[in-house]
Amino acid sequence: MESEPQVFIEVLRSCGGLSELTPELEGASTLAALHQAARHQQPLAVRWACLLRGLQPAALKALNQRFKAPRECQELAMLVGEFAERADQAPQLEPASLLEMLQKFDVYRRPKRFEDFIAACEMAALGSEYPQGEYLRGAAEAARAVDVKPLLEAGLAGQGLGEALKGERLKALEAYKAA
Repeated sequence: MESEPQVFIEVLRSCGGLSELTPELEGASTLAALHQAARHQQPLAVRWACLLRGLQPAALKALNQRFKAPRECQELAMLVGEFAERADQAPQLEPASLLEMLQKFDVYRRPKRFEDFIAACEMAALGSEYPQGEYLRGAAEAARAVDVKPLLEAGLAGQGLGEALKGERLKALEAYKAA
């Protein structure tokens, strides 16, 4: 991958091509985050999410479709667009809000996607400390640590199991936040 991908965008902007090809990015101030992602050799999905961070959902969707971005890139960019501000406030979030976010990311079955999300948020911090990343990782671990086995042994199944599991994960996040 390119080591300085933001240069391409800068050249397009300087010659007027950016407004023709991607008017959504014309006023975007995400090149520094893209540069940071490249410096840290982040994967394409993280770079794409950094470039599109801050765009409105309709603009995100349009760019994803127009450039036929890989599905992983599209999903991460949409999740960053939806949850980056919430992640920036992670330690202040109520456990229920944090659980909703973790479930939306499906951290139980797709931990890499959540890790890529945190990486995109860290890149947007432009080299500053981002303690929210460790907080989010810890919260995900706390939620993942909930053991479903006792719930199954209690005879729970279907929707009842899902609700009980959600309740146990919420308790785990409450304990994590209190620690």
